[in-house]
Amino acid sequence: MTVVLEMASVSRRFGGLVAVDAVDVAVQEGEIRGLIGPNGAGKTTLLNLIGGQVSVSSGRIRLDGVEIADLRPDRRTALGIRRTFQNLKLFRDMTVLENVMVGLHTKTRSEILRAIMRSPGQRREEAWMAEEARRVLAVVGLSAYAGLQAASLAYGHRRLLEIARAIVAKPRLLLLDEPAAGLNRTEAAELVRLIRRINDDGVTIILVEHHMDVVMTVCTTITVLNYGKLLAEGLPDTIRNDPEVIEAYLGRGDIAEQVLGNA
Repeated sequence: MTVVLEMASVSRRFGGLVAVDAVDVAVQEGEIRGLIGPNGAGKTTLLNLIGGQVSVSSGRIRLDGVEIADLRPDRRTALGIRRTFQNLKLFRDMTVLENVMVGLHTKTRSEILRAIMRSPGQRREEAWMAEEARRVLAVVGLSAYAGLQAASLAYGHRRLLEIARAIVAKPRLLLLDEPAAGLNRTEAAELVRLIRRINDDGVTIILVEHHMDVVMTVCTTITVLNYGKLLAEGLPDTIRNDPEVIEAYLGRGDIAEQVLGNA
């Protein structure tokens, strides 16, 4: 199979703290890769290293064989990496539709002068962006909210809006940082269906999530971090029953089994 993302001996230090310690990860095309671990294990830092929000201290990161560790976040976005954030980063005063249209900025060519002059090319481009945004809003179930301000949405809908903005440009690799945070059981089940639909459309996904029902249901492979190091990797059933993973999570097997979906 084709390797979409390869991380080789990747480390990130913040002063004397080693947040990610010589991690090797290879994500295959079409995977839904779960990334789990106790609080402070380095999961979000690893996503930030992939997305370019944080630079590597050492190691290599390749997307489709191309070294990206030294590229700015916007260049990685142009190459097909899109993401959501643990803390939502929406344009609150813009409409739902406009927020999704922003996700197409790397796919447009209109210059400032053309936008000011409202040239025919610029108007065609804007109409295309709106059409694509509406298409994706239908996918995530937010069509009825297109004209509302993002700030007016319920929390669960804001989560869906951020996913819509991330997928509208048809990314090669989608990074999801705790998309189920704050969702109830019904909303989490709907999120699982959405993630599968996105994956079925050809998007490779890396999912950081504490909601273990979501992880164990939707992920094809799971990587476990602990204290910034790679602790385990394998199929969901393998990870669920790994004694080291259970110990690392809470140090108590009975509680950890519930957290990992074994109860």
